[in-house]
Amino acid sequence: MDFTQYLTLPNLVIGGIAIIIIIRLFNNVRIFFGAKSYVKKASKLRRKKYNGLILVESTKKRRKKNSNSYQKLKHKPKSLVEKYFKYKEDELPGMRNYARGSAFRRNKEKLYIYVSNGKKQIMKFSMKKATKKFIDVTNKYNCLDEVVVYLHHLPEAILKHEEYEIFISDADVSIGYQIK
Repeated sequence: MDFTQYLTLPNLVIGGIAIIIIIRLFNNVRIFFGAKSYVKKASKLRRKKYNGLILVESTKKRRKKNSNSYQKLKHKPKSLVEKYFKYKEDELPGMRNYARGSAFRRNKEKLYIYVSNGKKQIMKFSMKKATKKFIDVTNKYNCLDEVVVYLHHLPEAILKHEEYEIFISDADVSIGYQIK
């Protein structure tokens, strides 16, 4: 028996497929555990640097009277809120990947934020370029505080697989999320 007998085409094809499957599983496990460490770092950052509840209190003091929209903010709070929205745009997909994925399967679902008026969805957007959409929602419905608090509590709801929706009584709309 010669070693070249084992190097037939079917054996090479089967060996190549097995190697591709092993590499794919290794990459999925690596991505999953990377997301796990990201979730830990993000929760620490959320408590210290990007705390939405503290942001709401600091922006209340620095805005025009009787206003609750992004465009009515003064200079420094405006940049703080924009930084917060950009951070949430980056953080929420990572939370979704960890919560909905597993070590051997890559998650292909997307996170959508929607604004609805009862049963009808008025606006629905994904997390790509969401900072501008968040600003548009806060300006249109005068709900800056509510959106910031909603985004502060949203990662915990995603991790617990709970539905989370907030009702804005001034505009009679609600803001929620979907993972599809």
